[in-house]
Amino acid sequence: MRIKSLGARYTLSQIDRIEDGFKLLGHELVEENPDLIYVNDAGYHKEGIELKKEHPTAKLILNVLDIPWNTREINEIINKLNVNFYSADAITTISSSVATQILNTFINTQKSGVSIIYQPSKPVSSENLERSDRFLFVGRACDSNKRFNIALELAGLSNRIIDVVGPENPTEISRPQYRKFINYLGLVSDEQLNKEYNTHFATLVTGRIEGLSLSLIESLITKTPVICCEDMATANELCPKEFISKTNLYDMSEKARFLQSGHPSIKKVLDEYSEKYKEQFSNKSVANKIIEIYAKIKDKH
Repeated sequence: MRIKSLGARYTLSQIDRIEDGFKLLGHELVEENPDLIYVNDAGYHKEGIELKKEHPTAKLILNVLDIPWNTREINEIINKLNVNFYSADAITTISSSVATQILNTFINTQKSGVSIIYQPSKPVSSENLERSDRFLFVGRACDSNKRFNIALELAGLSNRIIDVVGPENPTEISRPQYRKFINYLGLVSDEQLNKEYNTHFATLVTGRIEGLSLSLIESLITKTPVICCEDMATANELCPKEFISKTNLYDMSEKARFLQSGHPSIKKVLDEYSEKYKEQFSNKSVANKIIEIYAKIKDKH
């Protein structure tokens, strides 16, 4: 099949890995005369719609990563998405929580539905490396929705260093008394990221609004425990209940103590989820899900 895919291309984006999945399945990436136009994020919906006009026989799948409810421009964003959705042959998103939001917000989606495709994880794997007693935080630490302040307060309470991987240096916004607990690593290679997961005590997933937390998925693939806040929408969908904590320092510190105990249930959960998510969030599996959606719509007019 001939596929044209669109989406943001930068260090933290997934479109390149999705394209790798298409290639692994034997499909061709093209610029002209595609059978399928797949758009991975809303910033490229308009370009995909214009391309569909040039190639009317192609099927158009519009993906939504999240709906940024806290932004001032939310009404404008919803209006644009509403218009875009009328041009799509199928609408997809990356978690059941975002799918529910779309179905509840856009009336026209209730008939055609919203499919869940997730997003591919980075190429991480479990390695038998010595683990430190440090926490790991992966992502945009200065984004208020990630609530890095909660992670940092837990690090301070536990007297543990928190290593931060991502594009933003949180020492610039953190209170002076907490900065000594931060070790900012910046953006790292995929190989280094894999090592970071495999050499840390636990990954902190403190975000409130997450379309899909890939740091949660990648941590579990590497058999690294996580502490995940229960008010994150995708927590109950993707995180083992053993690693979900109430969003307060007392419960989070109790969860850290549980993880430190080495209880046999921890290894059992990590073994189970590592195998499950290694397959479910692979490039090939995500691309195959998109192809399955195309197969369902290709004969519809």
